[in-house]
Amino acid sequence: PKAIFFFLSVFPQFIEPSQAYWPQFLMLVLSYSALVVLIHCAYALGAQGARRWLASERGGRLVNRSAALTFMGFGAALALARR
Repeated sequence: PKAIFFFLSVFPQFIEPSQAYWPQFLMLVLSYSALVVLIHCAYALGAQGARRWLASERGGRLVNRSAALTFMGFGAALALARR
């Protein structure tokens, strides 16, 4: 349903009313689909690299320390916050 609402709300502004509707719509859908596939492939390749790094001892330790610093920062912000 989200994709249908997206196409219905965004695509009409890029379609020229004086031209044939279906070729324009098909070109928009195909270009959008190609971009989505490319973006998801990039995410998958990035996740594959991140998996190797996070599985290493150094990567896991760095993530744990950065998460600890983040939570300590949030705690300090809450302690110093005024109502």
